[in-house]
Amino acid sequence: MAFEGWRSGSRRTACGVLAAFGLGLAAAVPARGEPVDYPEILLELPAPPPEDLSAFIESAVKATWVGERPSISALDKLEEHLAEKVRLYVGAVELTDGDNFDLVDEYTPWSFVRAFGRFASYDRLSLSEADARGARKLRELLETGFVGPNPWMHGEMCTAAFGKLEDGALRALADETKTHHSQWRIAAFPWQEAGFMGRTGPFEWKTGQLLLVDDDMPRPENCCWDYVRKPDGTGGYVSRSYYDPLLRPYLNSHACFARDGEGAWKITAVGYRTP
Repeated sequence: MAFEGWRSGSRRTACGVLAAFGLGLAAAVPARGEPVDYPEILLELPAPPPEDLSAFIESAVKATWVGERPSISALDKLEEHLAEKVRLYVGAVELTDGDNFDLVDEYTPWSFVRAFGRFASYDRLSLSEADARGARKLRELLETGFVGPNPWMHGEMCTAAFGKLEDGALRALADETKTHHSQWRIAAFPWQEAGFMGRTGPFEWKTGQLLLVDDDMPRPENCCWDYVRKPDGTGGYVSRSYYDPLLRPYLNSHACFARDGEGAWKITAVGYRTP
């Protein structure tokens, strides 16, 4: 049966709807651009991280502001936040079996930032450009929030530690609803903190809920809005922000942390998704 249970990092609701999909009633699903009914799916969210880890991440974010031509002293300050060996993993932006990350290599602190900058770019970069880009991309991951034991990174303490569905569940959901997996987003903030357009809102959701963004709905001329459909097919336009998005993708990149031998937090790994 389709959607036969979720991984322990999530909860299943709306069992009747799930059963309907499994019994082959998905043939009644409307074409794209029309209302789509789907089950309410809540992904588990991590508990707040330890206070000293939150303080460490804040310090690391500040250290990533190295400028476009980083000085040696600025890079040294950033490298103080890195473990003796930093692992770089790569993951796909499309759904794959297990949706796992593969190890690229391990780096020393002084080589990681530059290597990550080059890895996260399609352009040929100078040394300083690679350093600046590596620091900037690392900052983006550090600012993602939702830090906790991450099922996407073998349980390590990482950012974007949202719950994970059973392998193939999201692909089945997208197939049944005739949508693409990239249209399914995680509600990262309470609905009370969202901006709604005119008469299309407000409407409620739960933090951690998987919501459908309907890309076929007309885009308002004034930036920036996503049309969000709820499980019952209703919906409306919700404001979106590049810097602190209300709706997060299901497939995320991550920065991970662990304590060193002296008990201090360090950045130990990065899982980066790229086409």
